[in-house]
Amino acid sequence: MNSTINGIKNLSCKIQETPDFIALYNQRGVYNYTSNTAIAFFLYDSVFNGNRGIADAFYYCNEKDREKFLIRFKNVKFIIETDLSQCGDVERIVNLRRLQSSREVSLELKKRIKNLEVIPLITCAKLDFLDIQLNSIKESNCVCFSTKCYVKNNRETQLLKKIVKETVDFMPNLQFIIVYDVCKDNTYVNEVFSYGIDRGIQVVVPQNILKLRNQGRTKNALY
Repeated sequence: MNSTINGIKNLSCKIQETPDFIALYNQRGVYNYTSNTAIAFFLYDSVFNGNRGIADAFYYCNEKDREKFLIRFKNVKFIIETDLSQCGDVERIVNLRRLQSSREVSLELKKRIKNLEVIPLITCAKLDFLDIQLNSIKESNCVCFSTKCYVKNNRETQLLKKIVKETVDFMPNLQFIIVYDVCKDNTYVNEVFSYGIDRGIQVVVPQNILKLRNQGRTKNALY
């Protein structure tokens, strides 16, 4: 049985090598773009968790739907924890349930897919929710952030910087921060994650389809 912190199941991720490419859930043609490709869920929830989606498949033990997802990710090396949207204008219990659903999916995939590593995702709408996330992944040496929706909003950028600082300060074993970023260069990432960089954390920005497009060098890829 998985141990829990404040009702949220623990997820431990300890990796030696990091992803070098991130494919989104709906980009099946690039799931194996490189040997170290990671799959991420930075899309509308309805794309991967609508009717008979990934969370319900495992929560309700729907064997047919569950098998569909296990086959989909069969040869995947890294998955970034499912991103069930957390919102600042809903009751706290709603966000807790979404976090728990993401965690349940992560643990089921890790248990059922051989050699799969699931990288915890740090996302929160309010700082007072962050401690619950961090307590349940404290022993991990790797986490993931997305800069999506932060780049063009100074208030959100400042919030992200605070989240990064608290994460780095809280996690004693943290070695790697994986960042999903689509800007053509890493200027924004270097600014936002400077606190971690200055403390020896390796901030890794894998390539992705949108980043390649913005750099003007997308390779031919199937979707």
